[in-house]
Amino acid sequence: MGVLHPLVIHFPIALLLLAFFLEIYGLSATGKKYKASIPLITFLGGIGAVFSALSGYFLMNQGDYEVSSVELHRNWGIALAIGSALLIVLYRFPPKIPHIHLLGQGALSILVLVTGHLGGNLTHGEDFLSLDKPKKEPKQIVLNQDALVYAEIIAPIFEEKCVACHGKTKQKGKLKLDQIENVLKGGKNGFYHGSEEGKMALMSHRMRLPLSDKQHMPPKGKTQLTEREIVIIEKWLSLGARSKLLLKDLQLTEEVVSASMEEKNMPKTADWPLVPDLAAVSETMLTPLRDRGMVVLPLASGHPLLQINCQSLSDFSDKDGELFKGLEKNIASIRLSGTRISDKSLKWISGLPNLSKLYLDNTLITDEGIALLKNTELRYLNLVGTSITEKGLRTLSSLPLLKSVYLYQSEVKIEDMAEIQQRMPKVYFDLGGYKIDTLTMEVRTEEK
Repeated sequence: MGVLHPLVIHFPIALLLLAFFLEIYGLSATGKKYKASIPLITFLGGIGAVFSALSGYFLMNQGDYEVSSVELHRNWGIALAIGSALLIVLYRFPPKIPHIHLLGQGALSILVLVTGHLGGNLTHGEDFLSLDKPKKEPKQIVLNQDALVYAEIIAPIFEEKCVACHGKTKQKGKLKLDQIENVLKGGKNGFYHGSEEGKMALMSHRMRLPLSDKQHMPPKGKTQLTEREIVIIEKWLSLGARSKLLLKDLQLTEEVVSASMEEKNMPKTADWPLVPDLAAVSETMLTPLRDRGMVVLPLASGHPLLQINCQSLSDFSDKDGELFKGLEKNIASIRLSGTRISDKSLKWISGLPNLSKLYLDNTLITDEGIALLKNTELRYLNLVGTSITEKGLRTLSSLPLLKSVYLYQSEVKIEDMAEIQQRMPKVYFDLGGYKIDTLTMEVRTEEK
């Protein structure tokens, strides 16, 4: 019943204000003919006020709002419901007091306006009716390697795009993002999403859902996070979401660090291929992928190239490659992290003409399969947690556009990297050495 509150509040607002207007108009000769309808209008408005108070009470108890911030609005709403009932009684048993109904309607109108104003403050912010409120300019974020990730980058992003629904006053899904300790608590569904094999922060999962999905964050119609903002937040969460993490601790690619946070809603030509004659894919063609559980997003609104995420599908295997038939030219990025694919899948992956980013971390691929990628236009390759050795890396030296390769917990030996780097001087190789996902350990320590 609480979800009906935004709907039913319009009945007392409209009807009770109408009744007050008719009481005033009824003072004139032409308005007297409408006075007979006022008791009925007041009755209907009063019923609406009672249902508004009840539904508001249930909505408040769902945990999406801070109780202390709702109390004043709740109390005025209850007063409006009681006042409406009293005025209905006055119409049924009118006292001999001049203009008592007009005075009662005036008092109710004041209650309506005050209650509505307080409700508007909760939903839109305390300055939503201000005529001279300052224009909020997005905080300019400078990405330098010694910046504190949360305080200097993520907190401003949350403030601009998230805390209106997940802040001090309002907490949709019982999630608060106004303080780092609240981020670590998560919302009503906790912090994590997925099984132990594919465990990730629930926030990361929600940010990557299609815009049409009701659980997508931020919701449709709100200012969306950019791809670089999502990448930084994801990496920060995966490293434990600690307040003292510096940007350099995230080991981000050069493209993310060097780019401005004020990116346009179009992909940069340095990151993705130019496909001026490629047609966009219909939603019907993407339905089988989404039914399988994949997250499928365009690079930008209306862009024909796609980003496909299969990370949470631990049962995804080589046979699922059949689902991508007909989409070969449209796939620019595919994340197969933690799936059960093997070298067999690399045969069809190597035939994707516009593939730029490939995530094969924690899969069953080998050096033999990696060799199949030697004729692609890959720019980014993630081989973390695989059995790839320096032998497989050497086959990648023919890739002209390759910029970044991630090798943490692979079989590549650090003593062989000098020779590999000499072969591919323009490629950034990341062998890791940092501990991923320390959040579980920290939370347990706090609980003890």
